[in-house]
Amino acid sequence: MSSLEFLNLSGDNFSGLLLPRFSNSLKLRYVYLSRNKLQGPSAMKFYDSFEILALDLSHNDLTSRIPEWIDRLSNLRFLLLSYNNLEGKIPIQLCKFDQLTLIDLSHNYLSGNILSCMIFTHPFPIQYNSHDFVSLSQQFFEFTMKNLSLFNRGNIIWNFTGIDVLCNNFTGEIPREIESLSMIKVLNHSHNILTGPILPTFSNLKEIKSLDLSYNKLDGKIPS
Repeated sequence: MSSLEFLNLSGDNFSGLLLPRFSNSLKLRYVYLSRNKLQGPSAMKFYDSFEILALDLSHNDLTSRIPEWIDRLSNLRFLLLSYNNLEGKIPIQLCKFDQLTLIDLSHNYLSGNILSCMIFTHPFPIQYNSHDFVSLSQQFFEFTMKNLSLFNRGNIIWNFTGIDVLCNNFTGEIPREIESLSMIKVLNHSHNILTGPILPTFSNLKEIKSLDLSYNKLDGKIPS
């Protein structure tokens, strides 16, 4: 399958461990394996698949930590790992991404601080080539906002930006770098153990559609 570009095996009944060596395809760009029964630590290694733009492993039974090989996917724009049993801290390797527009780590057992370097302080990228638009017109992903599942298809995906770490065990304060994400649309940090104040500069988030910081240990004044 050296020419494979799209792989969608979502919503099937696959079980067992993810294969150690996933694909030799240099063209693989979109990988959807959500809503299966995949188990165990992720031993997958995308040795030669540097062009992957979307990786969806949500709604499985993956355990252990977010794998360190994730930094091989340097062009990744959409990372969906929600509804698994991942634990430990967010790997520093996530800080190497500079094109990530959507990250969903919700409903796991992740802990530690939310990495400030994972929250990009530059505008989300909007320059894509014609091949990307043609390819993405065939794509979709599911993203849950306030317990409502949103199915985003086609070119609308390019305009969807969000960070979801709902229902984990994150501690510390909300990263101040978030205030620079003027184009973000969804931000969900609820059901963690975050402390400190709500940043007054949250008013800079002009495009925000859903902001959920509930069920933490935040204090101070609610910014106007």
